[in-house]
Amino acid sequence: MPRYAKGQRIQVVSATNGEGKPKYCDVETHVGKFGVIVEYYRVGFKAENLPSDYYVYEIRLDSDNNIMAIPEDALRPLIS
Repeated sequence: MPRYAKGQRIQVVSATNGEGKPKYCDVETHVGKFGVIVEYYRVGFKAENLPSDYYVYEIRLDSDNNIMAIPEDALRPLIS
């Protein structure tokens, strides 16, 4: 089950690995930006070190109106 819904406002946050290093280097330049979820996709894995259900979200960023794909653990909901 996805954590976030279409239309929900979010903030991009830094997701780190077990060593405290960024998991998604391409997302780091967008950390702190706000946006709206426009779509999400479930990705299923069958690997020992990856979750079996994982969601990636398309986010329309407020700053430049671009749409980016961002993993679920690099998002935080905004409470209105």
